[in-house]
Amino acid sequence: MAETVKVKNAFTLFSSNLGQEVEANTLEKKIGWKKSTINTYFNKKWKGQILTKVRPGVYKVVMDANMNFDTFSDLHTQVDKGVR
Repeated sequence: MAETVKVKNAFTLFSSNLGQEVEANTLEKKIGWKKSTINTYFNKKWKGQILTKVRPGVYKVVMDANMNFDTFSDLHTQVDKGVR
């Protein structure tokens, strides 16, 4: 359940910062994930689709403005959508 809140926090943060730069420490504070978790999501799920790296510790939000929470949430699950 706590992870769902963090995914919602991430979606809200990215939605409200489309096209803007965000710092890694801001992501940690606003989402509630550790730096290692954010790095994992960036490398496995977000790179190029949600964020791009501007420089170490700084990302640009490139998420599609039309992305909804359900689609965003689907990026964060390891369970096949057909099984859920």
